[in-house]
Amino acid sequence: MSILVIGEALIDIVSSAGTPDRYSPGGAPANVALGLGRLGDDVELLTDVGDDFHGEFLLAHLRESNVRVHARPTGSTSTARALLSPDGSAEYEFSLRWDPDASLVDRGDWAAIHVGSIAAFLSPARASTLCSNAGQIPQRY
Repeated sequence: MSILVIGEALIDIVSSAGTPDRYSPGGAPANVALGLGRLGDDVELLTDVGDDFHGEFLLAHLRESNVRVHARPTGSTSTARALLSPDGSAEYEFSLRWDPDASLVDRGDWAAIHVGSIAAFLSPARASTLCSNAGQIPQRY
């Protein structure tokens, strides 16, 4: 039986004056799936990525770590940008898209299901019974 992780895979961008932007794969649920895959667990990730360079990079990164990814790449990949000021403080900008296709995942017996991070509070996961308390948390994305 495999572990199903549901949540975002995105690109983290760190920006600071005078230096080129740094890009890296991210998203808390994607990192959970990646860690499980690297530990040798049978893991699948239901996520939403774009059909752009960032999406291709994320998919390759996850698959190299033995994660079976369920996604139908379209549009732009989500990003999380940290804007660093000279004093080291940061401001954050998110460009999020969350519209996974749950039909890509066969229903079955899972050893565990992990739903995480921002995806748990954005539709369609927000409306699911797994996230029944999400309506109590205001959305400010």
